Amino acid sequence: MTGANRYCVSLWNNMADYQADIHWRDALPISNQFDDVYYSSDGGLDESRHTFIDHSFLQQRWQDPQTPLPYNFCIGETGFGTGLNFLLSWQLWQRQQPGGQLHFISIEKYPLSADDLRRAHLAWPELANLSQALRRQYPAVLSRGLHTIQCSNKVFLHLIFDDVLDGLERVKHSQHPAFASHNRIIDAWYLDGFTPKKNPAMWCRKVLADIAELSKPKASFATFTAASQVRRDLQELGFECHKASGFGLKRELLYGQLPADLVEQKRLQEQALQGKAESFNSPFPAPWYLKQEQPQVKTAAIIGGGIAACLSAYALSQQGIKVTLVEANAELAQAGSGNPQAVIYGKLSHREESLSQYNLLALQFAHNFYRPLIAEGKISGDLCGLIQLSLNDKLYRNHQKLIDYLRQNNAQADWCQHLSGADLSAIAGVEIQQPGLYFPTLGWLEPKSLCEYLVQAGDISLCLGRHVAELKPLNNGWGLVDERQQCIAEADVVVIANAHSAKQFKHSQELPLKPVRGQITLAPSQHKPLHTVLCGEGYIAPAHQQQHCLGASFRPNNESCELSSQEQRENLQLLARDMPAVYHALGGDAGLMGMADNGRAAIRATTPDYLPLVGPVPQVQAMQQRFALLSKNAKANISQAGCYYPGLYTACGFGSRGMSYGPLAAVHLASVITASAPVLESSLAQQLNPARFLIRNLKRKTLIKKQ
Repeated sequence: MTGANRYCVSLWNNMADYQADIHWRDALPISNQFDDVYYSSDGGLDESRHTFIDHSFLQQRWQDPQTPLPYNFCIGETGFGTGLNFLLSWQLWQRQQPGGQLHFISIEKYPLSADDLRRAHLAWPELANLSQALRRQYPAVLSRGLHTIQCSNKVFLHLIFDDVLDGLERVKHSQHPAFASHNRIIDAWYLDGFTPKKNPAMWCRKVLADIAELSKPKASFATFTAASQVRRDLQELGFECHKASGFGLKRELLYGQLPADLVEQKRLQEQALQGKAESFNSPFPAPWYLKQEQPQVKTAAIIGGGIAACLSAYALSQQGIKVTLVEANAELAQAGSGNPQAVIYGKLSHREESLSQYNLLALQFAHNFYRPLIAEGKISGDLCGLIQLSLNDKLYRNHQKLIDYLRQNNAQADWCQHLSGADLSAIAGVEIQQPGLYFPTLGWLEPKSLCEYLVQAGDISLCLGRHVAELKPLNNGWGLVDERQQCIAEADVVVIANAHSAKQFKHSQELPLKPVRGQITLAPSQHKPLHTVLCGEGYIAPAHQQQHCLGASFRPNNESCELSSQEQRENLQLLARDMPAVYHALGGDAGLMGMADNGRAAIRATTPDYLPLVGPVPQVQAMQQRFALLSKNAKANISQAGCYYPGLYTACGFGSRGMSYGPLAAVHLASVITASAPVLESSLAQQLNPARFLIRNLKRKTLIKKQ
């Protein structure tokens, strides 16, 4: 496959041939694929420290007084294996506390199961706390692609399950040769695949060339092998190479770095390729998704006070950025985030599409984000489980296909189950007649408690009751002013996160956001408790503060927040139809149909493809002019980056999925703003980019002409 085609490999590709096949020799795991050990029997922990930690000189680099703090440091690894190198790096980062974030990108073609990881980790009791934390957030579905794990506020693991060449492509921000400098994100490399004799594909020249392309100036590398061909290839690619004594029976190892002047020379060569736009076909897609490089961001202002705004503010604060949140209401979590309960719910599918891919990743990330906050009593909610009913034959077949795909992608058996009505009844505590999907790790949260916690934990400055009327560009940032032209705040970057109200600003007025009215009904709690969230066409959550939240109606292009008795009846009719036992337990017609005033209506914002808008705000006219050739030839040779307002971003269009989509979207946005390690691979990040509809519309003109 070409690089471009490799990069588009679906997250749903069958992983049956991408599963670790191992056996154990006492406590030592051995790969049957490569007939090789995962670590030295003489002392794997000491070997990893000597080879990778010591010869990457991490302790000295992280204590360098010349390095401005806080800062991000990114390690790349070929061969995750048992995760030992990651755990040791995390341990050292935790001890030294440099003040920024550690990002660790690791590629593994044959991932170990969580049970095999646990057994391997028993050999290193000094790493027990860290290894347990890793396993708690280890992907529930070992599907091919990039999985971002937030191990702590300061440590991110970016696990890529794939062939090494495909995995390296997933890390790149762009495949266009004129913009290869955007791919330089790695500060240190651990080259740790199985030995070159037994796994030559891991050490081929193309792999090492991609490693060079992803390296920052002065990026280091360390590896246990001193094979002459590996050394020659690295030297020919520009790396300075040195030998040192290996560990145990290994006589030598290699380490070195990439000279800064070589990287600068390549950057100048790339600049000469930029700026061209020709009608002939290009093997590389136009890099419309790339933004102008952002100077170091020290301050940020977030417009909005709901789930998306507070999650974005918190994610940026964890990057060491001083954040101010400006909300027009007098309190946080009003408008669309003001419901007493919000369900953590996604719509998974067996089909190969971006929406289901993002849902799968976002649901796993959201669970890992919320679980400790709920367990420690920091936010109100309950990961009590969620049931999605198979209401008809079509849904039943689709749910079964989903289970088949998850099984093929090495999902943990209990992460998602397709159960009978009898089994679901025992779980939910009420009679359920239909079969359905059961997600034991999902549930509900109280949005306001989440927003208040995030603002407090992120030490975020609040400007409540202040309406931003206008955004004014400054020399280095933006000014937020009110109706009287008084300055509310100034910041290096601004994130517009106020749902459909984003269209009030001239810079973002053309974003394809659609207002959708949704009304919930609040019903008194039943005597017999409901144990899980139930979802049919509507939903009902377990009781919170003596009432159930159920609904919700869906009224596109309706911005009224007045309660509707008609929508109350519709919510209750859906409950009666899909979950009759629950309906009758709540009182049936006599007990519920009179609750005309017991509900709440709010406006949500959605997009044409139901994925949120997360990223830089495009300059529409400039983008249309720069990429106009796409309307004549969708493969036109355009070597120009996109046109975006410097320092202006958005996080909008979450619809009713803000609680599910928000945590992953927020850390993705923070990575885009700070140009740190990718949270989503480029193909999926482009599906969230706010300029995607503009580019699609240009290309569709080409398709229409061809027809």
